[in-house]
Amino acid sequence: MAEYEYSIVVIVAKFEVLVYTCLERGNTMKLLLDAYGLDAGPSVVLNAGAKAKSNLQVDVGIIGPKSIEDEATSKGLEFVHAAEEISMNEPNPAFAIRQKRDSSISKGLRLVKDGAYHGFVSGGSTGALLAGGMTIVGRIPGIKRAALMAPFPAKNRTVFMLDIGANADCTSDLLYSFAVMAEKYLKTIVGIPHPSIMLLNNGTEEHKGSELTQETFKLLSQSQLNFKGNIEARYVFEGDCDIIVTDGFTGNIFLKTLEGVFQHFNFLLKDVAKNSWTAKIGLGLMYKPMKIKFASLDASKHGGVPLLGLKKTVVKAHGSSDMNAFYNSIVVAKKTIESGMIDELEKSFSKED
Repeated sequence: MAEYEYSIVVIVAKFEVLVYTCLERGNTMKLLLDAYGLDAGPSVVLNAGAKAKSNLQVDVGIIGPKSIEDEATSKGLEFVHAAEEISMNEPNPAFAIRQKRDSSISKGLRLVKDGAYHGFVSGGSTGALLAGGMTIVGRIPGIKRAALMAPFPAKNRTVFMLDIGANADCTSDLLYSFAVMAEKYLKTIVGIPHPSIMLLNNGTEEHKGSELTQETFKLLSQSQLNFKGNIEARYVFEGDCDIIVTDGFTGNIFLKTLEGVFQHFNFLLKDVAKNSWTAKIGLGLMYKPMKIKFASLDASKHGGVPLLGLKKTVVKAHGSSDMNAFYNSIVVAKKTIESGMIDELEKSFSKED
């Protein structure tokens, strides 16, 4: 009898492995979308998910409150109930991940880790997504921290900067690992064979900068990466390289300063137009070409960015995403999975060891 019971256990275990293998190797990709976290609410995620299911030939799941279940199923989307939300204002995102196990981020990341879905897209708390990504999904062996990367349209190319907020305190070896991850991303996802890399600094000379940037400069110079030296913040939009490496504190300050500059520039244009008819006429004539030019800065065309360094695909969408931006975040998740970028990173860092 005991022998019979043992055989049943073995058969069940083998069946579970078979189901998991079919999911991992099957033709249909499964992506899970977080209905919480966006400024515009769950409807954006639902509509983007329906579009992705139709256009991208992927199976889509929505994780969120019970109130959206009927709409999700009516659009042909799988529904996963998550009773809790981790808000943007959580004082300790890592603690929230542990405490709120039924939150969309905690539960969603566990489902991805366990193989129920191939990737997770969320516009929720960056801190919670990073903390959960590191503790639940796990890091690629050899990578100490995950990093966030953002695209900036420059004069003649799109420039990618990382880290932009995941790691405020960094060491030189961390910045070096960011450069390696970014290089793999641009090779596999963007299609740039030999991406060039520069280090954000307060001067272009080798001896400039803090102890951190000087140590990082040496590491990058001695590597096989296509390193081109230091770059000052004012030259980021000249498009002299493909990747700019910095610590998360500096990168986040740069990003938020840039957002503030654009907001203030918009205010100045409106303020000038209020007091001058000629300015109003001039702005009216410039409106159409300016709209076309500034469209290149539209985040909805780029979507979200993957958390580089995790064992599974996790994409962070902007909290202010509209339907197009969130849909393009789903596209990024699909491309990341199809590219085999995570496998490439695992190979790279196993060689480093």
